[in-house]
Amino acid sequence: MMLAVVGVALNLLGVFIINLHMQESGMDMPTFFAVICVLWGLSAVGLLLHVSGMKKAGGILVIIGSIIFVPMGLVAIFGAKKMMTDSKDDLDARRQLAKE
Repeated sequence: MMLAVVGVALNLLGVFIINLHMQESGMDMPTFFAVICVLWGLSAVGLLLHVSGMKKAGGILVIIGSIIFVPMGLVAIFGAKKMMTDSKDDLDARRQLAKE
């Protein structure tokens, strides 16, 4: 979970860097910036879903939202993948408990 949180924070840093670069160079690309913000928002919503218990859906949203931020987004992608595999282990443990 912590790796995904760090990755999403790095993605937010990427949003700020892109915004700063666009302002310094005088580029006016509000659509591009809006898409980047929406994708970062998907990552943040994915983290919230993970915390609320929907681990697989949260992991998928973090991965989708982090794709555009590669190479920094790889941290969040690996964290989300780890979140989803951890949730599978929890499911297996619950199934074993239910069989007993």
